[in-house]
Amino acid sequence: MFLGEHRHALDDKGRVIFPVRLREALGAQVVLQKGIDPCLYVLPPEEWDRLVAKVSSLPTTRPDARRFARFFFSQAQSERIDRQGRLTIPASFREYAGLQRDVVIVGAGARVEIWDAPRWDGHRSETEAGVEDFAKDLEI
Repeated sequence: MFLGEHRHALDDKGRVIFPVRLREALGAQVVLQKGIDPCLYVLPPEEWDRLVAKVSSLPTTRPDARRFARFFFSQAQSERIDRQGRLTIPASFREYAGLQRDVVIVGAGARVEIWDAPRWDGHRSETEAGVEDFAKDLEI
């Protein structure tokens, strides 16, 4: 399980250093995917395989399922965390998530997310403002 919030900066080559704890849990080979929110998902192979099985089981007779499967697979690619603990984020992925210099690496349970720091701060503030109602609705 991935937890916590870690602030880092992208270098000039679009690389970000991953915290040691996250890096150890992820392993060297990961899948980088454009998230549903304006962020990036970093998935360990076993979580990627679990999601692939779910998406692959969607009925191809449904247009919305085909659209989602196309998006899911086309917006992902295999990447490696190098020996210095850096993940290179391709330009199209940085553009999609609006990543500038400062980023936040967020533990999100079964995956890690990478957010542009100002965008994350806004998202976190908005979420914190409504968390009590959300928890009440879910009976947590």
